[in-house]
Amino acid sequence: MPRSKKTVVVYFRWRGKRYSASGKTRDEAIEAKTKKIAALESGYTELSGNTLVRDWISEWLETYKRGVVNDSWFKAISGMCNNYILPELGNARINRIKPVQLQKIINSNHKSKSFNKKLFDIIRQIFRSAYLNGLTPRDISESLVPSSSGVEKKRRSITDHERAVLLNVLEEHRGKLLCYLMLYAGLRPGEAAALQWRDIDFRKRQISISKALKSDGTIQPEPKTKAGRRSIPLQSRLFDVLYSEKGAPFDFVCTTESGGPYSKKSIQRMWKSVRRLMDLEMGAKVYRNQIIVHALPDDFYLYNLRHTFCTDLQAAGIPINVARELMGHESISITAEIYTHHSDTSYADALRKMENYTGNSTVPPQAENY
Repeated sequence: MPRSKKTVVVYFRWRGKRYSASGKTRDEAIEAKTKKIAALESGYTELSGNTLVRDWISEWLETYKRGVVNDSWFKAISGMCNNYILPELGNARINRIKPVQLQKIINSNHKSKSFNKKLFDIIRQIFRSAYLNGLTPRDISESLVPSSSGVEKKRRSITDHERAVLLNVLEEHRGKLLCYLMLYAGLRPGEAAALQWRDIDFRKRQISISKALKSDGTIQPEPKTKAGRRSIPLQSRLFDVLYSEKGAPFDFVCTTESGGPYSKKSIQRMWKSVRRLMDLEMGAKVYRNQIIVHALPDDFYLYNLRHTFCTDLQAAGIPINVARELMGHESISITAEIYTHHSDTSYADALRKMENYTGNSTVPPQAENY
C-alpha cells in the first residue's frame, strides 16, 4: 500500500545505491536520512516491517545476487525489479504488501512465457526472503501462481526444403562451422562458440564438449549442465568440413569475419544474415533492399538446428537414453519431449522392425502410405 500523502520522503545515494527516508515532516525525514547514513557507514542496515520495498530489493540484490550470479543475469534481475516491481510497490512498506498486489504484477505482464516465469520466480524469491528475514508476518509469496499468458517459442525440426536451402546458403557463409556443429552434432550455440580445435579428435572422430560461452561473453569452464560434458561422434559430412578448416589447437573453431571468437551478439548477427539469405533464396519479395513479404517462416530459429539433430537421432533409431547423452540433456524427459514428435514414416518403420523381429511380417510394403 502506498504511503499516506502526509508522509514526506527524501531520497539519497550512498556508495552508488539509492535509499530513501521518511517522516511526517521534512525535518523528520532529513533526521531519518541522517540516522540511516550513520547506520550505513557503520556497516549496519536496519531492516524492519517498515522498510520500503525499494530498500529491501536493493538490500536483497546486494546480499543474495551480486557476486552470486553472473553480471548479465544480475543486470536482468535488476531490470525486472526496476521496470515491473518498483513502479508499483517501491514506496510501500514491505509489511503492508498483499499477495493480490504481487499477483497483479505477475498477471499484467504479457511477454514470453520464459520471461514471465523468470519474473514470477524473482518476485517469489524477494518476498520469501523478506519473510525469512522477519520483515513480514507471513510468506505472502506462497499463494502466488504463475501467469498463464505469454507467447512460447516452440522449437521444431527444420524441413527437408529448409535444410537444402540452409546448406546452400552456408556453403560460402562465415557461420558455416557453427551451424554445422549444431545441425550435425547437436551443440548449443554457446558450446559451438567455445569449441577449440584441441577439443576435436580427428583420429577417434569425436568432439569433446567441456566448456561454453556465457551470456556475459566469458568462457565458462563447464557446459550449461553437468550432463553437458560429453563426447559426440563426428558424422562424415561434419568431419570433412571441420578437417578442411583445421586450425591450431588453441584457436577457436568458429570465428567471425574478423577472425575473432563469437559473442552472443555476433552469433545473433550471423544468424540474422543466414535467415535473410535463405528468405531471399526461398522467394521473399524485396522493395528497396528491404524484405516486405517473407518466404521463410517466423519460427525458423537457430536452436531449431540442434532440435533437428535430436529428431535425426530418432529417425536413425538411436535409443532415447543414448540420445539424451549426445544432446547433453540433464533429464531424459527433455529428450522425450522431442522424441514424441513422430512422423508417419517413423511409425511405419517401427511397425516393420517389430514385424521383422517377431518373424511374422504381415504388413505390406505400401502400408506406410495408408
